[in-house]
Amino acid sequence: MSCILDTGYCAVVAERGIVFVVFGERFDRIASRTVSYTREHTDLPITVLTNIDTNNRSRDWQWAKGIEFVYISEPDGRNRFIKTALPSYSPYESTLYLDCDATVQRSGIERAFDLLDSADLLLRVYGDWDENTRVPGYYLRAWQALGVGVPIRIYYGAFVGFRKTDAARDFFRLWQANWIASAIPREMPALAATAATARERGAVIAEVRTAANLFSWKPDRLAVVQHEYGDSRRFWEIFWLLRGVKWST
Repeated sequence: MSCILDTGYCAVVAERGIVFVVFGERFDRIASRTVSYTREHTDLPITVLTNIDTNNRSRDWQWAKGIEFVYISEPDGRNRFIKTALPSYSPYESTLYLDCDATVQRSGIERAFDLLDSADLLLRVYGDWDENTRVPGYYLRAWQALGVGVPIRIYYGAFVGFRKTDAARDFFRLWQANWIASAIPREMPALAATAATARERGAVIAEVRTAANLFSWKPDRLAVVQHEYGDSRRFWEIFWLLRGVKWST
């Protein structure tokens, strides 16, 4: 048995595993399906960090086998505090975090961990923005507070891998501080700023791009991880229908 630092939670620590943060009933309903479907495509351990207790979880969790739940007594709005402090909560030496509105839809997720073996962090590139990029207003507001701007590389916040190295822990501490300082709900503007600083501090960041087919935000049957696109309810209705998956609700 090994205790996860700062949480008081103890579990058997595995070498590699996937972590989801699931806060609130709406996301519990989504995750009961996305995580269940993920389990069909990998034998890696899966941990769900959740503020929904056993009695109130979606009944669709019955489809999920071999999932470890860790209950965290925090309100729904604290989900990003947990997300930006994952080294303190993950029971794995190497962790792949996925947003709960993403699912592993085919085999091959183990490749992400192979990339992570020689790095502190693994991030999925969204794109490089410069002075010609039409930057969303919430990014500009966040970056003004953080004192950064273009040119800068943007990363998805829905796919983040890390090993429990000092550099990775430093990255998450800075990510949380930047997210709080940015004073906006979304954490991706702070993620971009944090990655730039982390590299200057010596962190080794492995990058995944579109050609790797590991993660896609737009519908892509070839991607190993499919993230929700557009309106979640309609997206998932079509997603499960195309795959012939029937749920209890």
